[in-house]
Amino acid sequence: MLTKLPRELVRRENELVLSYLDGKSAHSDIALPLVHAVRLLPNTQLYCSDRERFGYVVAYTNGTIFAFAEGMTSMALRLPLSEAGPAIDVGAEPASSAGDEWLTFKLFGASGWDGRLEAWCQIAHKHASLLPS
Repeated sequence: MLTKLPRELVRRENELVLSYLDGKSAHSDIALPLVHAVRLLPNTQLYCSDRERFGYVVAYTNGTIFAFAEGMTSMALRLPLSEAGPAIDVGAEPASSAGDEWLTFKLFGASGWDGRLEAWCQIAHKHASLLPS
């Protein structure tokens, strides 16, 4: 069942990423690591577009999306430009279809983000909390 987008997410900072995610889904193998990685971050909320059909999942704070899970292999984080280089150096890839600040982190295969995903989510969360609301 489709769930209504929370009103606080309807804002300029989220337009491109929500447009990108429209109609997409997220396998539970991708959504659950996101939920786990952000569980302790303050003032963080989750939204799933369609729980019955494995819709995409976003994590947000103060109305700004800072992470999302979609597809079957990766999640994406909104990182400050100063962190793009270090993230790419360890295997992240630009996700420019979602916006300039978004990087994709493949959760399976050679990259192996285990143990580091929470730290990258903290950086994305802090960045989102500093964006104007």
